[in-house]
Amino acid sequence: MTATTPPEPIVDLLATYFVGGATGAELSDAAVRAMEDGFDSLALRMLAGLTGETSPWEVESLIQRMLRELGLSMPDHSSMVRMMARPMARAFLKGHIAPGDFADHLYALSQKDVHAGHHPWCLLQDEWMLASDGTASTLAEATAALREEAERLAGLYH
Repeated sequence: MTATTPPEPIVDLLATYFVGGATGAELSDAAVRAMEDGFDSLALRMLAGLTGETSPWEVESLIQRMLRELGLSMPDHSSMVRMMARPMARAFLKGHIAPGDFADHLYALSQKDVHAGHHPWCLLQDEWMLASDGTASTLAEATAALREEAERLAGLYH
């Protein structure tokens, strides 16, 4: 049976992978965290052992193999974009990312999504920029809108 939504530790590993440009050490750290949370497969162990430069083909192969071994499937593109936003949302909620930076990160990720039309994250960045310029809502209102989206994202896979 194939799960429709990967569990949180695997989501974090996939998000690290899909952000692009992740180092072998970053992928290794994410794989180790997944193993510490009780997940295990040969490919996951191999991902945990990555060091230095690893070919994109090898990483892609290991990711696909890990998902098969764990009985999971690769999320669709839009789901993956939301998954990529999740670690940033958690960091924002913890105060590690400033509201403007979070809005910028969401905007950049929205450009990777395949939804037609104006992505809602673009609107959040627009609201933040207008509030920063003092031409629209207040910074407190824009921050509240960002916090609401961050809370929604952080709760996506619970």
